[in-house]
Amino acid sequence: MEKIFKYLVLTITLTLLSVRTDAAGLGENSRVSLLTCSPGTEVWSNYGHTALRVCDPDTGLDVCFNYGIFSFSTPHFIWRFCTGETDYIVGAQNTDSFIEEYVREGRGVTEQVLNLDLASKNEMWNALCVNIQPQNRTYRYNFFYDNCATRVRRMIENHCGNVVEYLGDAPFTTMREAVEYYTEDYPWTRFGISLVLGAPADSPASYTDQMFAPEVMMDAFDSAVIGGEPLVLSRQTLTECRELHSSQTSLPSPDLVLCIIFAVCAFVSGIELQKKKRFRAVDGILWGIAGLAGTVIAFLALVSEHPATDPNYLLIWLDPLALVYAIALCFRKFRNSRAADFVQIVFLPFVLFALAGFFFLPQTFHTALIPFNLSLLFRCVLAVVNSLNRSGHRKHLK
Repeated sequence: MEKIFKYLVLTITLTLLSVRTDAAGLGENSRVSLLTCSPGTEVWSNYGHTALRVCDPDTGLDVCFNYGIFSFSTPHFIWRFCTGETDYIVGAQNTDSFIEEYVREGRGVTEQVLNLDLASKNEMWNALCVNIQPQNRTYRYNFFYDNCATRVRRMIENHCGNVVEYLGDAPFTTMREAVEYYTEDYPWTRFGISLVLGAPADSPASYTDQMFAPEVMMDAFDSAVIGGEPLVLSRQTLTECRELHSSQTSLPSPDLVLCIIFAVCAFVSGIELQKKKRFRAVDGILWGIAGLAGTVIAFLALVSEHPATDPNYLLIWLDPLALVYAIALCFRKFRNSRAADFVQIVFLPFVLFALAGFFFLPQTFHTALIPFNLSLLFRCVLAVVNSLNRSGHRKHLK
């Protein structure tokens, strides 16, 4: 909240300053720069950050415009984030203060001075001052298509006086590839995001779409041209990036955890077949996990406004009904009469289809899901075998 207050105070100051600057305009020595901040260790900072810097040595003006301001204390923030209804604001901050924040975090800041004529600089300055007005500064955030980087890119493209051409090669094929690259050192974050991203994240992504990632946009600007001239006049490092360490690297990976679950399920299933017993708690825990995951995925795919979560083919087998089944196992009557039928009709066909679907469905799945799928398949097959054994035993008694 203190940071947001500082942004708003400086925004008011800039509003007053813009009135004075409109008359005289920015000076000949002024410059507009793209600032790119290297990734951090927090979930929301894994992809880096982008800001616009306007500097005029003749007037002492040196401010950054930041489209990435949000507050966890906003009413219903978690709910709105899950439904894709998070609002961000744009604010202005003294450049030295902006850079100091990243120095403390050990993150690098790179500046690219843009090749703009004086008219374009003034046009962009005026547009930014209008953008930070109270009635204009709030926007509906979208992780891929409307974030701190895409807002800055569009601001530059709309007010640079000519068409920007991006001549470089896109580093990724899909949005999912970009996400996996930037979360490589955060295995559990990567696993969680892979669950909720649906098939749209695996569609071919244009170069400009991939610029949702600030470092991709920075590299794209290096090779971009405007009116036949380079878009970037110069590039310099304002602060170096230190080596950052993720706490997630000390945890067992999702692949290892789910392989252990598979091994436990296989071991328990072998004991059950040998001793003709059922450990219903194993089924309850396993299907409960699948049901909880399916509920979250279904919510994000069917209810939220996130554009890359629907359709999600994981819902074929991570079914919210699995949670109902896990709860129903607490009741003996259901366990003895309906549980096996439920598995054979509702779960087994879809678990088998999903296992084959790893190879042909138009969506990339995390490798850790394979042992978890096999765990569910083991329990499904065991339930069918036990059901057949009971049926055969009843016929023998008759």
